[in-house]
Amino acid sequence: MIKLKTLFHQIPDDFLQIILNFLKSKGFDTSYQTSEDINSLYNLIQKESFSVVISYFDSSKDKFSYREILEITKKALPLILVSDNFNVSDVVLSIKSGVFDFIDANNMDLLAESLNKTSSGNVFSDSSKLNSFESNKIIYSISHDLKEPLRIIILYSQLIKKKFNKSIDNELNELLDFVTTSANVLNDLINALLTYSRAGNSKSNYTFFDSKQALEQAIEHLKEDIKKVNAVITFKGLPEIYGNTNEIVMVFEHLLANSIKFKSEINPSIEITCAENNNKFIFSFKDNGMGVKPLYFQEIFDIFKRLHNRSLYSGNGIGLSICKKIINCHEGEIWVESNHETESGITVFFSLPIILKRV
Repeated sequence: MIKLKTLFHQIPDDFLQIILNFLKSKGFDTSYQTSEDINSLYNLIQKESFSVVISYFDSSKDKFSYREILEITKKALPLILVSDNFNVSDVVLSIKSGVFDFIDANNMDLLAESLNKTSSGNVFSDSSKLNSFESNKIIYSISHDLKEPLRIIILYSQLIKKKFNKSIDNELNELLDFVTTSANVLNDLINALLTYSRAGNSKSNYTFFDSKQALEQAIEHLKEDIKKVNAVITFKGLPEIYGNTNEIVMVFEHLLANSIKFKSEINPSIEITCAENNNKFIFSFKDNGMGVKPLYFQEIFDIFKRLHNRSLYSGNGIGLSICKKIINCHEGEIWVESNHETESGITVFFSLPIILKRV
């Protein structure tokens, strides 16, 4: 069992018992003290040594009470906030301030994961901490807190133009168009972020399926784009694999869309193959497009990373990030290599474990 000496701060009694029972079920041997106010917390930390501080957070009360705790601990002691009443801004601000983790009380499994991190001594960046919040409540909060104001901005901009159409001069009309366009861009980014948040969250829908059929489905989704640029897509040797069908289709679709979008002056040619190596399927997407400098081979998988101006190429810079997240969640890897033999285009590889179907 993992030994854990915990200081629980302002945790309601009934909720404290729930946490203790949960930790016991997860293999934690927990000894603890409790504090009701900041003074008692200070005194306990001066007298005893703790592994972690777990504090209850209520967005309707003092939203920044955790800052007092951070001052006392000097950020040397991990502080985990647990809450059933919060919004996205609370999560972001607390993590940026130095809180180790922020746990949705409706998803206590995240608490066990976070405590395992503290016990192993791992240090995580702000972005990796925030990744642990890909729960349904966070997704809903993003949708509600960010998308609704955007709808209002777009709607009111359109209403102003309609109501004062005759009295609006060209300059104001252009400004209103700019507001609407910018709001729509942000709305697209939020939708992409929601897609990223949901990607790879559950293995409950994993099954064996034909990757060739998944690719054909992705091609069908992109048939208009393929037709516009006269793209030639060839594939062979695609095996039966194990995973989430819809997510693998999404990976195929993003990779094909990138090859089509970043084409060279000639018609796109995309070749998809698969080979076996060390109990893994290695898929490859080879194109003859404009390519990517080796300097950016890692960066292109970063979320919202764009190598080209939005005015030249549409998109939100999140497609390859979604691919990486999905492949990683399928216990695989994804990477890029130059096409040395042709000196044009790139090849995107990704691996998936070979899992045999039980008879």
